[in-house]
Amino acid sequence: MQTRRIFRRPKLYGMMLSLLAGLIYLPAARAQTSEEAGRLYVSGQLDQLIAQGEASLRKNDQQPILHMFVGRAYADQNRYPEAIPHLEKSRQVPAGSDGVKVWSLGYLGTSYYFTDQPAKAQAALEECVALNNTQNATKYAQRRLQGYQLLPFYAGWRVVETAHLRLHFQSPEQVPDLARYAAEREQAYQAISQKFPASLSKKIDFYVWNNKADAKPVLQRELGFAVPEAMLVNARQNQTRGHELAHVLVQHSLQPTQRTKLINEGIAVYLDQTGANRLQRARQLAQGRADVWRLWEHPEAADEGQLYAVGGALLEYLAAHATPEQLRALLKDQRAEANRAALEPLVAAFEQELAKPE
Repeated sequence: MQTRRIFRRPKLYGMMLSLLAGLIYLPAARAQTSEEAGRLYVSGQLDQLIAQGEASLRKNDQQPILHMFVGRAYADQNRYPEAIPHLEKSRQVPAGSDGVKVWSLGYLGTSYYFTDQPAKAQAALEECVALNNTQNATKYAQRRLQGYQLLPFYAGWRVVETAHLRLHFQSPEQVPDLARYAAEREQAYQAISQKFPASLSKKIDFYVWNNKADAKPVLQRELGFAVPEAMLVNARQNQTRGHELAHVLVQHSLQPTQRTKLINEGIAVYLDQTGANRLQRARQLAQGRADVWRLWEHPEAADEGQLYAVGGALLEYLAAHATPEQLRALLKDQRAEANRAALEPLVAAFEQELAKPE
């Protein structure tokens, strides 16, 4: 299962009022530069802000408000390594009503998280919350501590790292062989990434839960699921090795613009690394009556087990019979209407296979 996007760009109006009010205490030239940076930031002209800001900072590096705006602009463009030096400078100012320090800390937390420095991310976000200097900055940091799972709740979990994963075990004593368990998930990552190569800025944090009753109050949803944007997975201990990893890697490999449940879950079932006979499973659940287009267009009316099984078998069939270009186009825009013309003959052939008796 895949979750929705969990973070939004924070509201800017209130923050800008407090920042601009603080400019009256600055020398005129610096105030004008910072005010212009604020306007560019609010209007989304991030490239221009960065270019002008970097030029001004080369002449005078002692401009914390400008450092903050430039750092935030880099972070909003996912250029986190470039954001960090600016935000580290702007965080040094005392906490005040302008919010420069706390917003710098909040964005530092995000930047450290996405450069695979979770301890620094947690420290920056916790400091932002502890200062409680502006309501929006505090909420920003709280949401990310929760969303990135940088909470005291996880402090006692056992961590095992592989080349691409950071596995967190709730109850390591209940996993017979931690090293083998981790190695199997790493192998799944590598197998999927051969089909869908992706360049991730951090290791995938992979949380392994043994107690479902603990999970729901903390996560606010049922296990298991992936948060691809945060490169994060929450899974049951006995869940298939590749399903949630597939969600993360397909997202970062292809950047889908439109998702549908049949295709989105189907590709994850196809890549779950179980070696199961997916067509046989789909036949058993469909009982010769599956209308693929109806499942595709009306997933809410379908039995979830059938939808997952048929979706997995369909994607396996298309991976074998469609062209690579057709498969990529399908995964980037997963709507039925966007793919009907190209895939209708293949879907019809798949339905014939699905209708055959076991």
